[in-house]
Amino acid sequence: MADANGAESARPPDVARASALGPTRLYETIDEAAGRLGMTAQALRARCRRGAVREGREVRCYLGDGVVATKFGRTWRVRFRPM
Repeated sequence: MADANGAESARPPDVARASALGPTRLYETIDEAAGRLGMTAQALRARCRRGAVREGREVRCYLGDGVVATKFGRTWRVRFRPM
């Protein structure tokens, strides 16, 4: 990308690639995450309930391999470790 003077700006390749792909979502719904994890949404919710840990004001469940479920109100959202 050229600036006002015509010089190319130095943008890291991962930032340029991420902006080309569009906005990324930090959290996935239980239904989406269950498919990626190879289980039903009901089983994933139960696992999150059983493994819930309170950290200050947040409730989390560490599912392993960098996968963390966080409770937002009454719903769980799942975050996968970036590749």
